[in-house]
Amino acid sequence: MRDFSNPRVFIITAHNRNATKQANEAANANLACDLALEGFPFQECLGYFDGQCEAGFIVKGSNAQDAVERLALAYAQDSILLVAEHDRAAYIVDTDTGHHKHIGKLVCVGDQIPEDAEAWTLVDGLYFTTVVNGPLTDLPGGL
Repeated sequence: MRDFSNPRVFIITAHNRNATKQANEAANANLACDLALEGFPFQECLGYFDGQCEAGFIVKGSNAQDAVERLALAYAQDSILLVAEHDRAAYIVDTDTGHHKHIGKLVCVGDQIPEDAEAWTLVDGLYFTTVVNGPLTDLPGGL
């Protein structure tokens, strides 16, 4: 049974690297509508992943995971980012398999782009990235 006392945050996008800017903007607008219809709190963010900047959304709530994963599949996303708020452990969740790959701890690095980071998220003027601090534990069956 899922532990609902352990809040989670998810980062999702509708960005498609092969689509035009206009198509990506339209897809993200549709995703925002879908998130609103699901009823979970969310806010816009900007991310850098796999060599591209992407507009996206931060979705809050432990019980949002099923909806976020379903929407990620609907928008042809390979993965979402999950962050456990209690310790900021960050996982890439494969949307096809549900495998949770532990990638480190999400940390705020300030108001400047982290030049050495492979990926980052910008929200409310602050940049966040992951750092590895200790052993990483993948969760093939999810949280």
